[in-house]
Amino acid sequence: MPCEVPAAHMASTYNMVPLSASQKWMFAGAAFAMIIANLCLFVPPILGKYAIDMVSQRDATAMPPLLVNVLGDGDLAGLLWVAGGLSLLVTAIAGVFQYLRGRFTAHASEAIAEQLRLDLYARLHATHARFFDTEKTGDLVQRCSSDVETIRAFLASNLVDISRSLLLLICVKIHLRMESG
Repeated sequence: MPCEVPAAHMASTYNMVPLSASQKWMFAGAAFAMIIANLCLFVPPILGKYAIDMVSQRDATAMPPLLVNVLGDGDLAGLLWVAGGLSLLVTAIAGVFQYLRGRFTAHASEAIAEQLRLDLYARLHATHARFFDTEKTGDLVQRCSSDVETIRAFLASNLVDISRSLLLLICVKIHLRMESG
């Protein structure tokens, strides 16, 4: 029996979880890439802080031992060059992971939008002709185009940005606790 659900009700009852389950590995890869990129972006300011503190105080005892081993404690001008070079390297690595995050989320969101369009078209195709007599064609076209595009854009950027903001909040809180105590 063909479905007789009004177009306005279709959007509210459609469950995105099964549709996005097919892309869980893409979203997992994007989450991993986002975590690595954000952690890498925390390194340059911290590295710069310790390098400047070491140069201004001429004392390496306040620095973590790992940084003393990496940066050295000899030539102060050389220390700043090493810190700057490491900052550039870590930032470049973060850029690669940000690219991967964008690539993974774009692939996943496009695949989900394509499947959503196919499901909408199949549902409209299976509907009786009298359904189209009562529903506005413009509303149906909008559901199949701009509403699907809105969902795709949300999955591609907003979902990742919300996760990124939460991760940054957690990382900053951890860093501030480490610095204060």
